[in-house]
Amino acid sequence: MGLFKFKEKEEKPYRVVHYEGIDNVGVDIPCTLLIKNNILNIKFNSDMNITLPMERVIKFEAMSENEFMMKYKNTNGNTKKLPVSYLVITYTSKENEEKRIVLWAANYREMKYFTDLHYKYKKPMGNIEL
Repeated sequence: MGLFKFKEKEEKPYRVVHYEGIDNVGVDIPCTLLIKNNILNIKFNSDMNITLPMERVIKFEAMSENEFMMKYKNTNGNTKKLPVSYLVITYTSKENEEKRIVLWAANYREMKYFTDLHYKYKKPMGNIEL
């Protein structure tokens, strides 16, 4: 038995900003993002809580603002004054439709987490014949 007990650190929620995809929530509304026990959880200061089982998540896409604007808005240019990263969460709704939630962040911890999600949850798509 050791002198010190190391318990696993509980992961802190990531502070992000909602851009689009959740009904009744405006653009640029602060929220937190956390994946715990295979549930993606987005919580707003208004005590509104969004949960999404990870089985329904199709993919995470992390990208710069310029990449996001070109891919999803068919426009070019940055709208924010500082560098930001976007996270596009594509999922299957309860009605079996493909939908998206878009979040953005401007600090390093969250931007790195977006990239980690992008690669960690990348699922192979389609059929490959060799």
